[in-house]
Amino acid sequence: MLASPHVYWGRALPGPGPKACLIVNPAAGTVRAQLDWGIVSGRLREAGWWVAQQGTTGPGSAGSIAARAVQDGCKLLVVAGGDGTINEVIQPLIGTDVALGLIPVGTANILARELGIPLDPKEAAEVLVTGHSRHIDVGKASWPGKPDRYFCEMVGIGFDAATVHGILPEMKLALGKGAYVVSAVTTSFTHRPSRMRLLIDGRRCRRLSFMLAISNTGLFGADFLKITPEATVDDGLFNAALFRGQSFLSAWWEFVAIAARHLKEWTDVEFLTFRQIEVRTARPVPVQIDGDPFGTTPLVVDMVPKALKVMAPAS
Repeated sequence: MLASPHVYWGRALPGPGPKACLIVNPAAGTVRAQLDWGIVSGRLREAGWWVAQQGTTGPGSAGSIAARAVQDGCKLLVVAGGDGTINEVIQPLIGTDVALGLIPVGTANILARELGIPLDPKEAAEVLVTGHSRHIDVGKASWPGKPDRYFCEMVGIGFDAATVHGILPEMKLALGKGAYVVSAVTTSFTHRPSRMRLLIDGRRCRRLSFMLAISNTGLFGADFLKITPEATVDDGLFNAALFRGQSFLSAWWEFVAIAARHLKEWTDVEFLTFRQIEVRTARPVPVQIDGDPFGTTPLVVDMVPKALKVMAPAS
């Protein structure tokens, strides 16, 4: 539990200034080795911001800190963490004028790479004060009877989601990216294709699929996986790849094709572009959002254009 119901704002400069909140996930990727909180907060204070610093305490705490910071009048929310922490923080930011800043110290840092933000914390901090704000698209995943979930990067249904569901927190902490490889190997022997009933921008179709990858970014789940390289965060569209392989051998062959940048030429993959998709399956199938497990099918995924304000490098 957080120590205070409100974010504390220390007076950094004489006279009033805009408020920024730095949210740090101490368990994220390389945060212990690379991040000195003072690098970021000090640079912001030099630029005239009042800065609050808050560390996360477990799942859900980043979102709680973000919601309180917005209520307290914060104009800039800076996340030092990975894509999962970013996903928590953006929930109260959608449709507001509060900007998201990124200090990428997570495992994959997909959104930061997509926006061209440096992976060095000091250089990323400079983007916060010398860069410019831009609005990017987000997706919205909806389940019957459950709260909606916004996302910046991707939704995976099937094999990749089952892989994510199979990763224990202590395994990820110990192995980093290797945890995904270990889980993927295990999952590949047990996962089976699913019969999917799809409603794509009003058009109905049925597919037998090993995995459905819905992307808002060119990278998918790792810094070398380009399943939908045409995807961009500001075109108002999702790009998706529907994998129709039916065995673990097909899954590994498709993984090789992705790594070799020959997915379209070597595999039986159907590529789709849309603004909305509804996915129903004969049995519940695992779902992952921005690299974290999020329940099972059925669900609806909608595009929400230009809904998130982010800080990006100056062009």
